[in-house]
Amino acid sequence: MALCLSTVVNYTGAETEVLAARLVKRAAEGKHYMPAMLLQSRLDLLQIDDSEGILKVDATLRLRPL
Repeated sequence: MALCLSTVVNYTGAETEVLAARLVKRAAEGKHYMPAMLLQSRLDLLQIDDSEGILKVDATLRLRPL
């Protein structure tokens, strides 16, 4: 019996301002390891290639109960 595995990559994205506000809030609460000043450099390095089939999810949408 052959085992078939697949990987799904999920990119949860939002506008830089939204991400920065969330990061500042979490850092102030002691709930995030990365200082907000590093956010832009991390986003600058992010590469998303549509040919890779990456699932993009808008991080500003509200979650619905399952």
